[in-house]
Amino acid sequence: MNNQEALQNYSDQEALQNYIDAYFIEAQTGSDPYGQAKAVLLYHQAMFAALQNWQLCDVCREVCNQAGIVALAEELDQARARYAAQPGTFSYEAMQDFIRETAFKMSDLMGDRCESCHETLQVGIRQQFYHLARKI
Repeated sequence: MNNQEALQNYSDQEALQNYIDAYFIEAQTGSDPYGQAKAVLLYHQAMFAALQNWQLCDVCREVCNQAGIVALAEELDQARARYAAQPGTFSYEAMQDFIRETAFKMSDLMGDRCESCHETLQVGIRQQFYHLARKI
């Protein structure tokens, strides 16, 4: 899917974002003691999957290290999978550290992206999250 095709699906994005927001609210207020950790890990799984399939425009491809992004997404997804296998080990502090580590590592590789590429990634994350959450 190119950037324009992804943006054509933008009308569905508000509903997808509302779904994600409701999922996180339920995770925080529900009875599962690991609900919030599971939601954060699911979101990261969606983000890493979207990054691995992200198609940059020609201009952004020159600025961003796409191969490095894919490799790092795979590496970080392995860490996410270890936590997901034992959510009790994913304390609030570990969750915060994981979020910071992910943001820090990704920021070095992402570079400056155009608005279209940024939005394409956001669309991909929302769609991946919805599909992954529906499988649970």
